[in-house]
Amino acid sequence: MIVASSDDFRDEISLILNSEGFDPVTVCNGNSCLKKLAETRPIAVIVDEDVQSGGWVIGSNIRQESGVPIIVIGSSSADDAWLKAAAYGVDHFIRKPYGHRELVARIRAVSRRHKAL
Repeated sequence: MIVASSDDFRDEISLILNSEGFDPVTVCNGNSCLKKLAETRPIAVIVDEDVQSGGWVIGSNIRQESGVPIIVIGSSSADDAWLKAAAYGVDHFIRKPYGHRELVARIRAVSRRHKAL
């Protein structure tokens, strides 16, 4: 699942994931994310840090509802991002600009660990 306010961001991530055999669901805000989360049971949730209602807050809300892996993509400094990730229950942070292969590898890694639990 991809959560982002920006059509460009959602389209870019969707294109990457489709090319790797994933079938992403996209939503544009945190409210629709929680509803879709219950309906679709994704292997991971990718959240744009800059999403309208705040990527970190959305990550925290998702964590309260589910153990699904959460990856936030944004432009925070690495130190700040890891502190926020720990505080909000996010599993991983990828800094913009990101590599497509890194994104796919991170999704596969966090979903593999999640399945093992």
